[in-house]
Amino acid sequence: MALSMKQLFSQHHRLSEEETASIWKECVFTLDANALLNIYRYADATRDDLIRVLDGLKDRIWISHQAAKEFYKNRIGVIKDQRKKYDDLRVGLERALNHLRGGEFTKSAFLKIAEIEEILKPAINEANTKIDDWRSKHPDLLHKDPFLEQIASIIGDSIGQEPAKAVFDENCIRAKERIAAKQPPGYMDEKKPEPDRYGDALIWFEMLDHAKAVERPIMLLTDDLKEDWWQIEGGEKLGPRPELREEMRKIAGVEFYLANPSHFLEVAGSQLKVGVSESSVENAKEVAAEVAAANLNRDQLSGEQGSSGFSWNRARLLRAERAERAVAKWVRHTFDVPTVRRTPGDLFDFEFQFGDVRIGVEVTALGGISLGGLVHRVSNRFLRAHFGISKGQVADFWLFIVVSSPEASNNAHSLLADVRFDPQYNISIGYLSSEAKYIEVARIFGDAENISPTRINEEDSDSLLDL
Repeated sequence: MALSMKQLFSQHHRLSEEETASIWKECVFTLDANALLNIYRYADATRDDLIRVLDGLKDRIWISHQAAKEFYKNRIGVIKDQRKKYDDLRVGLERALNHLRGGEFTKSAFLKIAEIEEILKPAINEANTKIDDWRSKHPDLLHKDPFLEQIASIIGDSIGQEPAKAVFDENCIRAKERIAAKQPPGYMDEKKPEPDRYGDALIWFEMLDHAKAVERPIMLLTDDLKEDWWQIEGGEKLGPRPELREEMRKIAGVEFYLANPSHFLEVAGSQLKVGVSESSVENAKEVAAEVAAANLNRDQLSGEQGSSGFSWNRARLLRAERAERAVAKWVRHTFDVPTVRRTPGDLFDFEFQFGDVRIGVEVTALGGISLGGLVHRVSNRFLRAHFGISKGQVADFWLFIVVSSPEASNNAHSLLADVRFDPQYNISIGYLSSEAKYIEVARIFGDAENISPTRINEEDSDSLLDL
């Protein structure tokens, strides 16, 4: 029987809500090294939630040998980095005080800096005492590491075995050929020394073999943002690279999926009926963004950008994820709802319940504005929203367009104000403040009865800008 177009090119089709739910119920979960290392960076409550969820799924957890090898190699460095943060905070406070003493403020004859310093010094001394207290209570993980023991207990013997040297050497040759051909994953690490540059490809080879052996879908939990794992369009992660899905299906006959730990906490916690706090999900996102930003700065300083624009794509992803977090907080405050949650099937960034109405939300972070590009982006988002509404997934939709400044927000509003979309839904346009808060500047309502937050008086423009 001849295969249909969708069957022949299924790797280019986004999974339906039902397909995604099926993968979450059946798959083997595997973590890469960065997901494991972030356990040391999480707040205590986040770490506890993740450990409980992983323990509840321990019969479906499997770790590649290469991922475990990279985890152990970098574990002590991450532990030391976390302890160093206490010193960094003290240095930051002292630097701020020194800047006050020797900065541009001292050039003014009207500012009495010494008086301000006398006010701040006791507060900084008190803060340093608090920091020292925190440091004294920080666990000495170099000598006794309960987190490592918990991880090892959960994984047990569900781990890839060390390959023979001949097999390892052969796999490194295969990885080298893939990197040269820009075949994902791994080519974004070509600037790393050998054999470190082959790490992602070696993990992939192990996942292919394991999926073929167990005949179950594989879900990789990772905070890696590189484009040799993710299909990225306009700063948005659409899912795994189609090439990876195709290769997994051809070799193992199963689906391949990617998820970051924050999303895993949300979905897996719900399926297991394990209470995962919203603050844990938010902390996992913040840690991922912090690590990604640090890696981006490191790559930019070392010049590791590469011909494929690694740093540029990762910067766009970071901008998109910061915008999504800021809008989620704005929605909770403005609509006075306790929680927002990620929508199954990835039709929307998240959804929330407002009275009897379930509302889907998509956040689009833009670097530049052109009429054609903006209209195309909005039209595409509205069509996706219409599909979700027609399926009964949500009843209404809001699109948030996040740009760089108040001026850019006004420009975007001017471009869109006279355009009529079919269908037409609600648009909020704004920017992120220096504190990473979403500031709404303008709003365009859709054709349907407006679902508008009662906390905002539409005639009071100041209230919009104060949020």
